[in-house]
Amino acid sequence: MENGQNSTESKATATVGKFRGNRLTWIDYLVIAATVLTFAVVADAALGRAKASAPPKPAAAVTAMVSQLPDDPGLIKARLRLAAGL
Repeated sequence: MENGQNSTESKATATVGKFRGNRLTWIDYLVIAATVLTFAVVADAALGRAKASAPPKPAAAVTAMVSQLPDDPGLIKARLRLAAGL
């Protein structure tokens, strides 16, 4: 009785192909594209949050508010009292 390892049948042998060098396959390009896309999304999110968290310039906010007020000093005092809760 012959063992499977010691059989006399011809076995398939692996042949060594030609070395392909440093060529990239389509999977390599897909991985590179996914990495670049991920980096771009993370950088965009980080920069977007940094811009949103920056406080507004006080000079621009004050000039916009003052320019919308009427010239009547009584109205200005009333708005200040209303804003202060008095």
